[in-house]
Amino acid sequence: MLIKLDSSTISQDGEDFEIAMNNFTLDSNKEYACALLKASVWYSWHNISTIYQNNTLRYSPDGGTTFKSFTFPNGIYSIQAINSALESFMLAENDYTVVSGVNTFHIKIQGNMTTLKSEVILSNNYQLDLSQSTSIRKLLGFDAVTITAAGTTSSSNPANITRDVNSILISSNIISGSWDNGSRGQILYAFQPDVGPGNLINIEPTNLTYLPLSSNQINHIRIKITDQLSRPVYLNGEHVTIFLVIKEKNISY
Repeated sequence: MLIKLDSSTISQDGEDFEIAMNNFTLDSNKEYACALLKASVWYSWHNISTIYQNNTLRYSPDGGTTFKSFTFPNGIYSIQAINSALESFMLAENDYTVVSGVNTFHIKIQGNMTTLKSEVILSNNYQLDLSQSTSIRKLLGFDAVTITAAGTTSSSNPANITRDVNSILISSNIISGSWDNGSRGQILYAFQPDVGPGNLINIEPTNLTYLPLSSNQINHIRIKITDQLSRPVYLNGEHVTIFLVIKEKNISY
């Protein structure tokens, strides 16, 4: 049997919603298994947010005498987007110089695809403070430090722009038989986005993996979207549509 679950039909978050199953019955004398047939999930989770307390940055335009603070709007940022947002703030603060008619900024943040680290390039006596606990430093791979030296400074660690989100897990309360790091879990399916941020991820497994139901008595079905560390993946108001298939365990399709 086919089951459609759509978070847009209820006033719950797409990353954690529950659908009541009215008049839904399964034969108590039979065993059943469930698989994910299809899912639609928006790539809408942020890597910089007030929720994660990683959305600030301070810099000094005068060798450390004064510092200005910038708070990034919640969003999905690449290293290039982080640099662009900082430049926009510095432009508004008049912290730039014009060279041959071109606006020149004295802080540049960039990625190094060879080392997989981030680089900060300073000039004109500017400093970049990454010492605060709420700074974006962990995404960039830096330890708690204030960068004062002119020229290029590389991060101590590889950049972690995804905030350690490597896989997305779809879990359900009706599932048993999956394992999560040595413990029994309710993981229905795992995937990595195959589209860019802001796009719809359409998931259609080529080979369905059937997992036993935890019970034949299903009063509700709960769907949770997390990362591989079991942390909530906040979809920021976007909805999720799930299609499940339930079949008898001794029937093959």
